[in-house]
Amino acid sequence: MYKLSILALVAALFALIFFFANKVQDVGQVKKETVYERVMRTGTIRCGYGTWPQFDMKDPNTGTMSGINVDYMNEVGKALELKVEWSEEVGYGSFIEALNGDRIDMMCGVWPNAPRSKQADFSHPIEYTAIAAFVRADDVRFDESLSKLDDPAYTIATIDGDMALLIAKQDFPRAKIFSLPQMSDLGLMVSNVAEGKADIAFTDVTIGLEFMKNNPGKIKMMHPENPVRIGANAMAVKKGQQDFLNMIDITTDELLFSGVIERILTKYEKYPGSFYRVAKPFETKLAPQQ
Repeated sequence: MYKLSILALVAALFALIFFFANKVQDVGQVKKETVYERVMRTGTIRCGYGTWPQFDMKDPNTGTMSGINVDYMNEVGKALELKVEWSEEVGYGSFIEALNGDRIDMMCGVWPNAPRSKQADFSHPIEYTAIAAFVRADDVRFDESLSKLDDPAYTIATIDGDMALLIAKQDFPRAKIFSLPQMSDLGLMVSNVAEGKADIAFTDVTIGLEFMKNNPGKIKMMHPENPVRIGANAMAVKKGQQDFLNMIDITTDELLFSGVIERILTKYEKYPGSFYRVAKPFETKLAPQQ
C-alpha cells in the first residue's frame, strides 16, 4: 500500500512537471505581432525617410515634409484611412536595421537592388528615375565611353549606402572611391566632381540638372540617351510582411490607375521627362461611342 502511494505521488509529480513545462514552452512561443497587425492596431504607418531632393524634403525651420514620396504616402493614408507619421530619418545604408528593429514600419522611398532584396521586401514602384554620369564640363575623357573609368587613375564620388557606391563597385571595381558618410546631401557628389575631388559621379538626373542650373559651366551629363541605371522608386518593408506589403501594393495600383500618382509627378517634375512613368498593365480598346 505504501509503495503504491509513493508511485502515485511520483507519477503525479511527473505529470505536474510536464504540465508546467508545456506552459512555459507555450509562453515562449507567443506569436509576435506583425507589421500589418501593429499598423491596424495603432492606425498609423511610421515612415522612415532619407534626404532626397524632389522626393523627401524637410523644411529645416518648421520640420514640414514635402516631395513626391510625401504626397504619395499622404494619399496612401487617405485611401486606407490611416495616419502617416514621418518617424525617423535614416541612411539608405541603414534603413534595414530600422525596419528589423521595429523603429519604422516602412522605408518610404528607396531604390530596390539585389543586395537589399535579401533583407527587405519592396512594393510596386511609383515611378522610375534615371541615374546618369556627371563629369566636369571640360572633361572629354569619357565622351565616347565610360569603359575607361575602370582604372585606378580615376576617382568616383559616392555616398556610403547609396546606389552610386553599388554602381562603382559593380561596374568599375578598379577605380578609386571618394565616399561621403551616410545621410550626406546627395548633391555633394556632383559638387565634389566640380571641385576636382573626384572625376565622375552617378546620381539621379534631377539632382545633376539642378546643380547644372545653379552652377552653369561646372559639370555636364554624360550620355543622357543611355542612363547608367534605371532606379525604381519603391517602399521597403521588413522581410516576410506579406499582408502589409499586399495592402500597400493594392493601394499603389489604385493611385496609379486613378491618375493620382501622375498628378504628383507632374507637380514636382522640374525637368520634363526626368521621371519615368510606370506603364499600366492593361490595354484599352473601347471605341468612342456615337
